Amino acid sequence: MADYTPVFPLGAAPFTMTTSAIVTGGNLVESTGTGTVAHAGALSAKVIGIAGHDAASGAKLTVWPLNCVHETVTAAGVTAGNHLKAVAAGAGVDPTPASYDVDVGVALTTATAGLVTRWMGH
Repeated sequence: MADYTPVFPLGAAPFTMTTSAIVTGGNLVESTGTGTVAHAGALSAKVIGIAGHDAASGAKLTVWPLNCVHETVTAAGVTAGNHLKAVAAGAGVDPTPASYDVDVGVALTTATAGLVTRWMGH
């Protein structure tokens, strides 16, 4: 994807981490160790934000925190109001039951599979 910026940062500021693997801008990232991140795994409970740009393993990465309004692809399709989870390789979000502890946010728009949805992270 290259560069990524949230739709509405809501006063949040990006922060810098070091990658522990190759990362694609716009994908969800999770904590992988002290000061390091990589693509979030499916159903990850360690998601901390979204990559601000592409980065090689061991490179500095700008990370946008979850508490912003984001736009990412949905693999299965979502309905506004759905609770969301990370999909494999952090490549987007999909609906998840509200009772799961892997909830990364709530959909603000409805989108079919493969299209972009707007969502509020938490």
